[in-house]
Amino acid sequence: EMSATYLQGEQADDKPNIITLHMARHVVEGVLRRGFGQISNLQAALLADATFSRSGAVPGILDAVLAEGSLQDYDRNGKLTVDAVRALAKQMGRTVVDVSRQMIHQLDFQCTQRSEGSILLRLAQKTLRDLRIKDVFAGRRKVLCLRFVRAGSGERCCAAFSVDADGLILSPSAAQTVVDFDASGTAGPSHAGLGSPASHFVTRDEFLSAFLATPYLSEALRRLAPMRTVDARKVKVALDVTIAHTMEEELRQPQPEGLPVAQRLHEHLLLEVWSYDRLKGDVFLCEAWLPPLSSPGAKAHNLALPLLPASSHLASSIGSP
Repeated sequence: EMSATYLQGEQADDKPNIITLHMARHVVEGVLRRGFGQISNLQAALLADATFSRSGAVPGILDAVLAEGSLQDYDRNGKLTVDAVRALAKQMGRTVVDVSRQMIHQLDFQCTQRSEGSILLRLAQKTLRDLRIKDVFAGRRKVLCLRFVRAGSGERCCAAFSVDADGLILSPSAAQTVVDFDASGTAGPSHAGLGSPASHFVTRDEFLSAFLATPYLSEALRRLAPMRTVDARKVKVALDVTIAHTMEEELRQPQPEGLPVAQRLHEHLLLEVWSYDRLKGDVFLCEAWLPPLSSPGAKAHNLALPLLPASSHLASSIGSP
């Protein structure tokens, strides 16, 4: 059990140090959608629960049966379960139909229709035809019984519904026909101001470490990062340098005969490196000074120039560019 102070933050104005499983499902679904993950909303929610739940519990339907009769026929001890329905139906010589596959498909369909972060199975005003269940007991009353696992705590629960002769699921209210896979019940301790047990919360450190430790999620997140193709080939830059202006004082001084004008003048060439940014404007990065034009000579040379940050004293010591 974790303290409420750690979950809520040490100071009163601190942001909560937690993220709920519901929000973790939204994050996982959004990352996988943008990473072109071919999964449904229910699959994304189950992956989030398997990744971030401390107990490792993943919600889902374990078993579902459709049996002939009424709820009173099977609810004799106050505990109506799938195993009890199977056993009593066998004693009474009645047939039991396994409808687990149809109910799982219906849960996946409803989660796809509602991307709300919660896993709910709504059966209000539903018929067996809507659930794609073949009514082998047409014209007779039936019982639909589910056995499922809740998120966070891994609690095993059962839910039973009465079905009329026409295949319509009956219930006194719409709320009683909703199977909530996220209900906390008595699975864990609740903290004041948080409203759910600690098993439904994940701290920020746990969220980041678990997210990056899951290859399917970390790879999808890596694909969302901006990628730039780097060309490893060396590209030569052709520079055509023309000295358009020289200092008159050096022109007046006597120079040795036979040297080109560029070598006789004490001129230096400065190369600047800029980063092109259309939004914020160009940013100056560094610069490099070419050696004096008289040092290379008449032959071609390969020069490796160190890139240095701009400095005024360096420019003053070298000369005017």
